[in-house]
Amino acid sequence: MRRSGKHSKWIMVLDIVLVICLAAAGVLYTKAEQRKKESLEAVYRENVQRGKERKEEGSISLYATARGEQRAGELGEVIISPAEFEKNARRASFYTNNRASAYYRIRKEAKLEPEDPLYFHFEAYAETKCTEISVNIYDERDTLIRTMVCYVNVQPTEYDLALTGLTGGEQIRFNVESDYEKIHIGNVTLANVNGVSTADELKKGIYNLSGDWEPHSIGWENGIGTGPAVDVVTDNSYLYTGVNNGLSISDISDPANPKIISVLENLGNVRRLALCHEGKALAAASRENGVFIIDIQDPQNPRVLSRIDTLELASGLFASGPYLFIASRYYGIEIYDIGSPETPVFCSAVKSDEVSERIDCTVYKNYLYAGVWGTQRVEIFDVSDVNAPVYAGYFPVDGNAYGLCTDGSSLFVSTGFHSVRNDYSTVNSEGYGTGNGVSIYDLTDPLEPEWQSTIRADGRYYYIGLDYWNVKVSHGIAYFSSLFNGLNIFDVSDPKAPVKIDQVTIPIPRGTELYQAYEESESVFPYDKEAMTVSPVSGVAVGDGYLYLAGNKTDTHVYAAHYARYAEPDYASGLTESGAYCYENSTIAAQGYESRVIKNPRQTYAAVTDGQYVYTAGSDGIRMYGSQMDLLAFCPTGSAVRDIRMNGGYLYTAEGADGMGIYEIRDREIVRLSSYKPKDSVENACLQIGISPKGNFAVLHTRLTLLVVLDVSDPAQPVLREYINTGAMYYRNICSGYYNQTALLVSHAGGISVFDFSEEDQGSYEYHLCEDASYYFSRGSFAMLEDGRILAVCENGYRILEPSEDFTRIEASELVRLPDRIFLRGYPVIEGNRLVVTDAASGQVTVADISDVLRPKVLENFYIDGNPDAVCLDRGRIYIPARYEGLILLTPKNRN
Repeated sequence: MRRSGKHSKWIMVLDIVLVICLAAAGVLYTKAEQRKKESLEAVYRENVQRGKERKEEGSISLYATARGEQRAGELGEVIISPAEFEKNARRASFYTNNRASAYYRIRKEAKLEPEDPLYFHFEAYAETKCTEISVNIYDERDTLIRTMVCYVNVQPTEYDLALTGLTGGEQIRFNVESDYEKIHIGNVTLANVNGVSTADELKKGIYNLSGDWEPHSIGWENGIGTGPAVDVVTDNSYLYTGVNNGLSISDISDPANPKIISVLENLGNVRRLALCHEGKALAAASRENGVFIIDIQDPQNPRVLSRIDTLELASGLFASGPYLFIASRYYGIEIYDIGSPETPVFCSAVKSDEVSERIDCTVYKNYLYAGVWGTQRVEIFDVSDVNAPVYAGYFPVDGNAYGLCTDGSSLFVSTGFHSVRNDYSTVNSEGYGTGNGVSIYDLTDPLEPEWQSTIRADGRYYYIGLDYWNVKVSHGIAYFSSLFNGLNIFDVSDPKAPVKIDQVTIPIPRGTELYQAYEESESVFPYDKEAMTVSPVSGVAVGDGYLYLAGNKTDTHVYAAHYARYAEPDYASGLTESGAYCYENSTIAAQGYESRVIKNPRQTYAAVTDGQYVYTAGSDGIRMYGSQMDLLAFCPTGSAVRDIRMNGGYLYTAEGADGMGIYEIRDREIVRLSSYKPKDSVENACLQIGISPKGNFAVLHTRLTLLVVLDVSDPAQPVLREYINTGAMYYRNICSGYYNQTALLVSHAGGISVFDFSEEDQGSYEYHLCEDASYYFSRGSFAMLEDGRILAVCENGYRILEPSEDFTRIEASELVRLPDRIFLRGYPVIEGNRLVVTDAASGQVTVADISDVLRPKVLENFYIDGNPDAVCLDRGRIYIPARYEGLILLTPKNRN
């Protein structure tokens, strides 16, 4: 095709334009490439500089002092001296993974024997904030053989360990585990003390080296007169001291000289106090005695307004507006509306998927934080609706968690005993007794608390007899009541860099009347126990210029402290309640049974039947039901009825603070015949009861470690026979059934108490203690098989026990586990070939066919929302006392 001249001109113009555009594009591209190159070079230079800065920020600085060298020379054969480590240790900083290291290899020429006791010492401090480091030991093949986690704060701290098992050639490596922070490590020393000292004698633990403060002590005899104190709180006008079995109130208008103005007795085993009801009332957690609400509007005449029968041992408290949160160990946190303190109303009980001891609690905004003692963690619950709390998760802590508090932006968690992030398997392990301290968490996101710092008390402390530490914060100062470590005071105005500013102890010199040696081999203390003991400090109240210490073995003590400032309590609460009954939609997933729930106004603890009538033990009294569970009679009681037994037409009850009651049934009427109140009143609250086969004797579980035996051959006049001290008893320790048809067994932490009633017709019995506690389980018990053997629920299954005639030896079967990985926990009851085990803590109910006791068949395994207690079995029927959920009746579907 031919083109016209006109078209050719246009094409030429377009070609010229195209060439110009391409040239311009080339220039622009070249400039863009230059800018890109310059930008990349700038980024490179910035990264290099940032790397240098981060390397410096995340570095480890080493030092050695004359003091360190002198100390090393006094230890024995020095394997690594401070100067040697400072000079020869290699260091590395890696900003890409936020980690810095310093490491040194032990000379093979050291010729160490594996059994040689070695003393390892170092000091450390952080430049700006608390930082976590690890100390690791590698063998010659660079295999990690030992590690220890340490928290390094801005104050210089020394760390002392006992080591064995090294032979030379191992590498010691310090790693910074937290974000960028410059760490100073010094006076690193390793010495062989063989022939000079033993591992047991070596100094061990963590010690603050700051010279900015000095420890102080208070004379053990210089108290205000309350006697041994457990906890203290103040409203800045009056001081409230919880003592054994009571409350002491002191006027502190002269804060240096409190004057006791009143005492309220019969409060039982007081553990924690909390002001509530806008300061007009005081709540006292009293372990097995529940919680007392006390009117303190007239401090000279305090009076009990009400008592809450808690699900288990009331151990911790927190008040938020009209709501009271009660930590009840394995049973979770109970929530009550105490807007009308004379009539507390149960709202709900919260628990997680972990069955462990929730020991204390606090509330921040709409969230509840519970310190879990046994599994070393803090659980979080959304309690915006107190009738329907929701478990939201947990985070671990490095020690047994107890007291918690907040200051409006941070959560403070007190821990004790062992550092669980380290080895604590032996008394000389680095984690043993080094978990005593306070950890601080930022609450910007209440569901994801962010760790800020951890600070430890000096030395090591572990003594299983006392295990309730606490922390309070007032105006940027944290007060850590660390029992035998005394009261440790920290400036926490910067939560990332807490600083110890004081420590107060109450020493009791050897030779004084209160001195106690504490000879237990597993116990360790931060002082020379041969020279003195220290009264544990279990609580503190903060006033203006003064601290009031609860001396657990001594008294309430006053300490002048210039930094102490009283903080007004905040009684406001943003929590609400929907009004829905928390068990309204509870389901009972028993496949082979028809279920029915008989609701009571409060708790149902236990049930018993004579085959015609059913009798239940409740918070407000005893109820009698007919065969169709129609209520026939009600007998009110002054205290909660925790347990009920029937023998020979009589009802025997455990009535808490009111002791034991004996009742007779007369024409559908429950008539009280007599009662017995153990000594010291509510201090020995009656929690469970066992009756001898012929009804002549009663065994009462009255407190954590005490049994009381009564002669009840005349039901109208029970007579005390003896008191028996035992190991710890927590849950339904008096066993179901009779061993060999004549003996009653009590399982506890000290072994098995055996009451042989074969001669009860002659008015006598024999008591034996089998000291084998191998089969004791705090959430288990024993039941008797028809062939005379014992079924012991333990270790998430059960064992069959065959004791010798005198109970000095016990032969046990292999552990029997249920199929389908069903864990078995709780109180067992047996009827024929049917075993029913209920675990009140978790809500688990298990029914099994034990025709072949070593090969059980699971018939039912389900959970309820409430707390299933010891069941009553009657010809196929199962009566489950479920506390606030009521009495649950299960009837077999195939029953004629």
